[in-house]
Amino acid sequence: MQKETNDKEQQRQIQLEKKRERSRSIRINETEEQRQIRLDKERERNLLNPTDETKEQRQIRLEKQKKRSQTNRNKKKLEKQTHENIDTEQENSDMRVFIRPP
Repeated sequence: MQKETNDKEQQRQIQLEKKRERSRSIRINETEEQRQIRLDKERERNLLNPTDETKEQRQIRLEKQKKRSQTNRNKKKLEKQTHENIDTEQENSDMRVFIRPP
């Protein structure tokens, strides 16, 4: 059993080393433009996957996200109310035009 585990670990290490070597050779031969594209993609991937953040950082990020969401909801409600008020005012204005004293 121990030998199987060692063999698996050894194979894993060999595969990792091969992968590293392939990556190195690809990076050595890439153009500046390819390098920039690769780095941009890497940055984007890192931004989308915040696995490195601490609990405190995660909490801060979630609080900011919550505030943003709440602000957006409030803004949307306010816009809706404003549009409803404008519509109501317009309807009232239209009604005044049709109602004339004798």
